Amino acid sequence: MFFCELVHSIFASQTIYSSQAQAIVTIHAVSSPTLLMYIENTNNALDQNGLWKLKTVGSGLTRLTTVPGQKYGDLELPAQWPQIVSNSQSYALRISQDQNQVPATALMVGTLNGGTPTTFASVKLEDGIMFLVGWAML
Repeated sequence: MFFCELVHSIFASQTIYSSQAQAIVTIHAVSSPTLLMYIENTNNALDQNGLWKLKTVGSGLTRLTTVPGQKYGDLELPAQWPQIVSNSQSYALRISQDQNQVPATALMVGTLNGGTPTTFASVKLEDGIMFLVGWAML
C-alpha cells in the first residue's frame, strides 16, 4: 500500500491530491494551474499506472497514457525513473517498460488534451538508456 499526497502552498498548505493506493514517482509543472504526475504502482492498482494531468486546485484529473498490467519493479536507479518535459500543449515522456519480458526505455510524445501518445524511440536497457534533454517547438 502506498500513500501519496500532493500539497500546494503559496501562503498555507492545501492538499490537492491524496491516494492510499497510488505511487506517484514523478511530478512535472506544466504551468501554474496544471501538473503532470506519473504513477507507477508495483502491486494492486496496476491499472492506474501511467501519466495523469491534474489542476493545482485538485480537480480535472485526466489520464494521458495507459500501461495496463505493467508492473514496475526495476526503478532502483534515477536513470530509470520517468522523465517528463512539456509546454502548454504537448508533452514528451521517457519511461521504463517491458518489451516481451525484456526491460526497455521508451520515448513518446502526446497532447495534453489526451489521446494515444506516439512512441518515437525505444531501446533495450542492456543496450543503453535514453534521456530527454530539451524541448523545441518549430
